[in-house]
Amino acid sequence: MQSLYQIIFGLTTGYLSATLSESTFHRLIGHASPSHQRAWRRIPDRFSPFVLSHFRHGIIHHHLTFKSNFVTKFADCQEKDRVTALALRKGDTDIAADHCDFGLTIGWRGFFYFNLLTLPFLPVIFLLMGPFCALGYALMLVVTPSLSRWIHPYLHQDLRKTGDNAPSALRFLFESGYFRSVRRHHYLHHKYLDCNFNLLLGGDWILGVHRCPTPSDLDEMNNIGIRLD
Repeated sequence: MQSLYQIIFGLTTGYLSATLSESTFHRLIGHASPSHQRAWRRIPDRFSPFVLSHFRHGIIHHHLTFKSNFVTKFADCQEKDRVTALALRKGDTDIAADHCDFGLTIGWRGFFYFNLLTLPFLPVIFLLMGPFCALGYALMLVVTPSLSRWIHPYLHQDLRKTGDNAPSALRFLFESGYFRSVRRHHYLHHKYLDCNFNLLLGGDWILGVHRCPTPSDLDEMNNIGIRLD
């Protein structure tokens, strides 16, 4: 029974750490300020992953794709070609690769970068709280990058048209109240940018960067097939 309590405690602390880390890193790297970007470029050997992450997320994903609406990546082939050409000029040859898909998903290295703040605590928890607590904590650290890799692309689809193409396990998740909330939460992030950074809900509320939808926002969501119930 004690090991069960330790696992539950590890899951709880892991969730809290992961959601706070995601909100913080998404805001400070994915939507980095100009001063941060200039500082990174002065030390390219150390901060090039941050520069690339910001380019793919803050520029490509948020400003050069999904310009028509939340569920339309490109208006036409010409728009896709222009974005691809821009990325190539910037030196990003993998912009259209499966592990990037124009900033819509992440590769396996992203699992490490997502947990830069949280991984250092894992050995401390192991030493102080035991292996079962550390196991629960470690399991939660996998969740946030998994959401970005496998769930985020579906958040940007009109599931009325493409839901049948999703794996059955994911279709089950998207029907849950939690993931319907995630989709509405993420829609507002794309509309306003300075809020709702989480896919693992919670950190935004704690850090004071959460935004609720207005009646106008709800109408827009309904029009593109985002469930409101």
